[in-house]
Amino acid sequence: MTLLASPLHIIFAATCTIVLCQEYEVVQTAVGKIRGLVETVGKEKVFNFRGIPFAKPPIGDLRFRKPQPYGPWDYTLDATKDASPCMQTLNFGGLKFVTNDEISENCLVLNIHVPGKISNSQNKAVMVWIHGGGFFIGQGSWYNASELALKGDVIVVTVNYRLGIFGFLSTFDEASPGNYGLWDQILALQWVKSNIAAFGGNPSLMTIFGESAGGISVSLQTLIPYNKGLFQRAIAQSGVANTAKLATKSRAVYDFFAQQGDCNDISQENTHTWVQCLRQLPAAKLLNVSMEVMKHHMTKMDFNMILGPALDGDLFKADPRDLFSDTYSEEQKFFRSLDYMAGTTDGEGSLLLMMLPMLAEKYQMNITEGVPTSVICEVYTPKFANVYYNGARGAADALCSKCKVDNSKENYLAQQGENLMNLYGDLLFVGPTIKTLKEHEKKNPKAKTYHYVFTADRDFSEMGIHRPPWYQRSGHGTELLYLFGSNGLTGVYNLTDSELKLTDVMIKYWSNFAKYGDPNGQSLPQWKEYGSEKNYLDLNHQISSGKDLFSDRISFLQDDMHKLMETTEKHEEL
Repeated sequence: MTLLASPLHIIFAATCTIVLCQEYEVVQTAVGKIRGLVETVGKEKVFNFRGIPFAKPPIGDLRFRKPQPYGPWDYTLDATKDASPCMQTLNFGGLKFVTNDEISENCLVLNIHVPGKISNSQNKAVMVWIHGGGFFIGQGSWYNASELALKGDVIVVTVNYRLGIFGFLSTFDEASPGNYGLWDQILALQWVKSNIAAFGGNPSLMTIFGESAGGISVSLQTLIPYNKGLFQRAIAQSGVANTAKLATKSRAVYDFFAQQGDCNDISQENTHTWVQCLRQLPAAKLLNVSMEVMKHHMTKMDFNMILGPALDGDLFKADPRDLFSDTYSEEQKFFRSLDYMAGTTDGEGSLLLMMLPMLAEKYQMNITEGVPTSVICEVYTPKFANVYYNGARGAADALCSKCKVDNSKENYLAQQGENLMNLYGDLLFVGPTIKTLKEHEKKNPKAKTYHYVFTADRDFSEMGIHRPPWYQRSGHGTELLYLFGSNGLTGVYNLTDSELKLTDVMIKYWSNFAKYGDPNGQSLPQWKEYGSEKNYLDLNHQISSGKDLFSDRISFLQDDMHKLMETTEKHEEL
């Protein structure tokens, strides 16, 4: 073993046996020494520090409260192994989104990936990844960011945050305001800003990025003025703040506890007593209720938030949909001060495919052939109309008509299926993303705005994910395989030469944006700012560009349908 000192008080250690040689690095931070593992990617070194605690375990009296800083330690923290994932189901649709099975409430940790070497002269840009998973599942270390860090020459941090009932239970009063998972993210960002310089990072050059629930989280964090100075740029992938309304009720949660016979006495007068009762329950019972709520949410096809970000009167005093219309609010000012990139895949509707089998027997549906009119017009469009158009008269019929195809046409069921997937994807992801970009870009001289659509299709049948022949598009989350590289996600993926080239291009675009606020760089196809022409970049094996993505579809949802709502409101006033 050898010890080498440096200006950062970094200690290098190599421990060898006959069969194994591992290298370690110890970094002195403001809170204590941290020991990480040196790994080789290709011929380059990446310094990985895993499972660094940024908050005290949120257990006992700290359950259902804002996270408390972990504080300093007087020993060398071992950060060479993945820490426990936060409480969640370990099998979701046959898939696992964690690196180990040891779920725990003691899970508020972050992971740091440093390329090349560690030196305070590096001053590298920092990218903080917020994972997706519907606010119910996921783990920061499921994403190995070594390749992204190395090829992008940036420091990448991935974080855990509380999920499901543990992270988002809200009584909508002081007993349990909610949004603890978002507060976890904020505390993690504060930890990074205070300590990343010890790893060679620039605390004044931070970008937050995330996908799905992570993209929603990123977008929500850009609407919190409290975060001013924590980060300078944001990338929201397949999810933005106005993807879904913030939760405003938890009746379903109360009902499930009542059915179990635990803490079933709930009223407006005793929410404090009720929450204190929940603090005494085993975590496994709370997890069970959390997952039952999620199943209920899916089977009832309720597209409102239940256990997710809530209108708590603290982080959010108004729904993001209203905040976006208030040009002079502090939220808007902060949002528009940040460089912003956002986009989706062209097959976001793939998420709906998970729900269709629930209806197959009742509606005698063969999903391979397509989707019958009864499923579209009796099940989905009425719900879409209620959630997105306040149940306006004629809204469900208008959405139904948009999806229907003349049944005399060949393969009409397949076309209807594709239309329904597009409608779902546009309502939840594409439309809200475009609206967010428009608000950010509008007469904004302070920051840059970029839009992308990811269209590279891929077969994920090796993961047990099968799609009907009529919906062969780039599904929700597909871009993650390319952004993090062939070893970036837990699993084995053999990428073709063309796919590897797309990985390199995406990493350059994302890391350039983090460094400069501009994704463009040498040898890269030009990516124009969104601007008044609504420019976007099409990420595929052949990069291309376009204007006004899916303009007819989005115009129908955001213009024609809202005119219908206005007409309905006027009739109701008469």
